[in-house]
Amino acid sequence: GALALALARARPEARVTAVEREEAALALAAENVAAHGFGERVALVRSDWFSGLAADEAFDLIVANPPYLADAELAGVEPEVRDHEPRSALTSGQEGTEDLARILRGARTRLRPEAWLWCETGPEQRARLEELARAAGFTRVEAHRDLAGRERFLAVAG
Repeated sequence: GALALALARARPEARVTAVEREEAALALAAENVAAHGFGERVALVRSDWFSGLAADEAFDLIVANPPYLADAELAGVEPEVRDHEPRSALTSGQEGTEDLARILRGARTRLRPEAWLWCETGPEQRARLEELARAAGFTRVEAHRDLAGRERFLAVAG
């Protein structure tokens, strides 16, 4: 729920829908939403990306922090992350892009005109994700760098 809370705080006029596929993570998000007083503006939904949302639900912005590590990369992750996070929160298939591909396909029909999708990504995934975004029908595809200068964020629209 951290992204949902940050967005709700930054945009007091916004209604935020947050999805979480793991029940334990959803319960923790609910605690945080209540503790910060955002219960009226942040809706929590148990969902595997878009599957638990109403078929006609559309958004002005979608922000995602999906798993983006390739299965083989897990061994190289810091132990404080690797040993305490569920594998499903870290890895996404052989290339690390399976969840990102699903998000790109699903977001295309969920974004209102002029709306954007922002996703955290792995630093070496830009070419593959640009290909997936264009195949999903997006015309604007941008990569953005983190504070260390690595391409870590994908923004798509159109």
